Amino acid sequence: MVWCRWGVFVLLVFLAVYFNNLNLYANLCSSIDEPDITAAEIDAGIYSDRLILRFKKARRPDDQGRVQDPNLQARIYTDALRSFKPAAQTEAESSLNDFYVLKLREKNFDTLRNLKENLELFNNSIDSVEWDPIVRNSDYKPNDVLIEGQWAIPKIDMYGAWDLLNWYDAAENSFEARRPVVAIIDSGLNKKHIDLQGKILQGWDFYSDDDDPNDDMGHGTHVAGIIAANTNNREGVASIAPNVWILPIKIICGGMGGAEFLAKGLLYAADQKADVANMSLQFYSYSSLVVEAVNYAHERGLLMIAAAGNGHSENVAYPARYDHVYAVSATDQGDGLAYFSNYGEQTDISAPGQAIISTYQPGDSYEYLSGTSMATPMIVAGAAQLFRYYGYEQDDAIMEHLASSSMDLGEPGWDKKFGYGRLDMYFALRTAIYCPQDLNRDGKLNKMDLDLFIELGRQRNRVVDFNMDRKVNKLDFIEFIKLMNREHC
Repeated sequence: MVWCRWGVFVLLVFLAVYFNNLNLYANLCSSIDEPDITAAEIDAGIYSDRLILRFKKARRPDDQGRVQDPNLQARIYTDALRSFKPAAQTEAESSLNDFYVLKLREKNFDTLRNLKENLELFNNSIDSVEWDPIVRNSDYKPNDVLIEGQWAIPKIDMYGAWDLLNWYDAAENSFEARRPVVAIIDSGLNKKHIDLQGKILQGWDFYSDDDDPNDDMGHGTHVAGIIAANTNNREGVASIAPNVWILPIKIICGGMGGAEFLAKGLLYAADQKADVANMSLQFYSYSSLVVEAVNYAHERGLLMIAAAGNGHSENVAYPARYDHVYAVSATDQGDGLAYFSNYGEQTDISAPGQAIISTYQPGDSYEYLSGTSMATPMIVAGAAQLFRYYGYEQDDAIMEHLASSSMDLGEPGWDKKFGYGRLDMYFALRTAIYCPQDLNRDGKLNKMDLDLFIELGRQRNRVVDFNMDRKVNKLDFIEFIKLMNREHC
């Protein structure tokens, strides 16, 4: 860690200048023009109106930007060519001095491409000619065609969460070793839906007592899509935990079921070693049979999460009302309690539940539904994502973490309407990652992590949002350095 001790001051100054310049560029973005190009042209590598030229050391332009080859000089405008070398760079000689930026006056794609190809012919003076790609914010946005209708995705800051998931999964590949199993105890599942392929286990239908838990009403399929719809697949909707297994357990047919079927479903989920159970169900009569089933499942490590109910009253429904079951109320787009949501002393946490679009049936259909039934799978999916950090035998720790990282709504702290707050997936993951400053996940803290910080900072990737203000700026570097001064992870 020697480099960290002597280099902190220099690095702080550098990053302060760097991030301040980013803010300046945001105000001057009109100076970066994007040509009017097609998607195919983007694929071809055309991103901006500038070229990066790397001159051979002996053939660099002079201080006025004039090049030595008169034929080459005739093809570029002297006033449009400038050295890449930053003004703050003090090193007299560097390979970076070979680079020059050529500002192009034409915006026509064919003209730009032809110029680039012509310049590449002057290989006696120029080593390389590259397009200067425009660097954008790196918020990952899946290409699912209905994502614009998913207001809950930005509300729970799933975009920031995706930054974290994509980065740390790529570095560790930690999730594929043990994909959590989510039991959906509901109306069954549309197993043929295109957005749910590749993640469905066999399951069981306790209503008909057979091995075909087909969804006859769409409710269970809707819940499944919120949790685990295939994401970034150019289909339908995006989900919170697309990398889980779904275990469909049917206990409802035609909108009706019974405590007997629920109890059997819980026993089945526990015996199949499911990790978490989604119960988007409600009833208002106490059942000792279900209590015994809940206790059985709890003793075997099943994390159970259920809907508070849709009676718009201070009366949390069963099974959410039972001990060892976590109760979820629903919020609306304004972070208020949804008009239909129950609440009460048993409320643990809340999540968006109004006008939620997800997978449905028949076929590959999608539908908007509202209810605490829609809020519950968001919490279930959040819990499933945390299994990678907490393991598979710490259900209470997982729920405590979701609660402590949630967005506090209503009265400060816990309250009857929102519990400990509304789900915040970014904070939940950000605060769960062990040793986040080890950016390359090699178990060491060294200059490689600093290099990655600088690169991710340029991209405004929220992996380096170390002060957790949902922005990437110089304050994050200060927090990063504090963490880097630890001797080990």
